[in-house]
Amino acid sequence: MNFKPVTKGEFVIVGLEHSGPYSTMDQLPKLWDDFIQRMGELSDRVNEKAELGVCFDDPHEFTYIVGAEVSSTARIPEGMTSRRIPEQKYLVFTHRGDLSQLGETYKKIYEEWLPQSGYQRDGDAPFFELYDERFLPDNSEGSELDLYIPIK
Repeated sequence: MNFKPVTKGEFVIVGLEHSGPYSTMDQLPKLWDDFIQRMGELSDRVNEKAELGVCFDDPHEFTYIVGAEVSSTARIPEGMTSRRIPEQKYLVFTHRGDLSQLGETYKKIYEEWLPQSGYQRDGDAPFFELYDERFLPDNSEGSELDLYIPIK
């Protein structure tokens, strides 16, 4: 698998949040739909063409925030939340193709590639997905998004 190591400085995401057991992951597409309808309410976006899906997980449940990186939290729209993500080292992988195959890409990274790589995942840090202009929701074959896996 192709990857690139990067260090991403501290950043702030503002968006919609879902927390619950892993069995509720099927609610994430609706969370994305809700955010897309409301993303115009965000001010101070760092990149108007990039959205993030940030996941904080533990063995029993997860918290997922769909949103955008902002330069200020002076105005958070009603019903949205903000989270500060500290500086972190990541391995960045690119998922190509349909979103229905995203789980397979994660499985290859976590179960096959990472254990043999010599890198160690930082389980205390969130991982995230970057959806920018390369992401094409209606063109599954030509679509790309980046997966940021935190490492120690």
